[in-house]
Amino acid sequence: MKCHGEPPESSVPLAVRAVHLVGPASRRDLARTVRRVVALTSQPSWCSHVPVCYRNVRAALRELEALHERLEAPGPVSAYGIAQLRALLTDGAGPLYRGSNRDDLAERLGTSKASISRIEAGQQAYTQDFLEACADALRTDPASLLMRNPTDEEAVWSLWDKAKVGDRKMIENIVRSVIKTGT
Repeated sequence: MKCHGEPPESSVPLAVRAVHLVGPASRRDLARTVRRVVALTSQPSWCSHVPVCYRNVRAALRELEALHERLEAPGPVSAYGIAQLRALLTDGAGPLYRGSNRDDLAERLGTSKASISRIEAGQQAYTQDFLEACADALRTDPASLLMRNPTDEEAVWSLWDKAKVGDRKMIENIVRSVIKTGT
């Protein structure tokens, strides 16, 4: 793979991929994506599929803005660097997305981390509006916040949410069979 540092001249497919990566269309797409990530620091939004860690994006703001300018500028760019940037922007577990925690949730909701902690511990009451705002920020529904941990990637409902619509019927049949037979 190009982002692992193999030289593009080591194979024809890598050379073709390198040419594509540094091409104008690819650079424009990446510049647009970087611009959107930077814009999230001033206008928080949770419309992305994977929550952005605002703190990490703000910490890298100067670098991201410089990347955006470089991508839009004429002149050569490194295929290896472009491949790394593409991996950074598309890896939902990367530093731009890591850190979905109380700090980030508090920031999105305009409240304090301490307040979130007190609500979680049952030491502070919450309103329906607050519950709905939390559900929206965590990309779930209010009932799920009360019944399960929506950030647990391995929980049954999280797995269900990840399943393709066409596979859900098969999953239902397997669960019914396990419940019926006990195996």
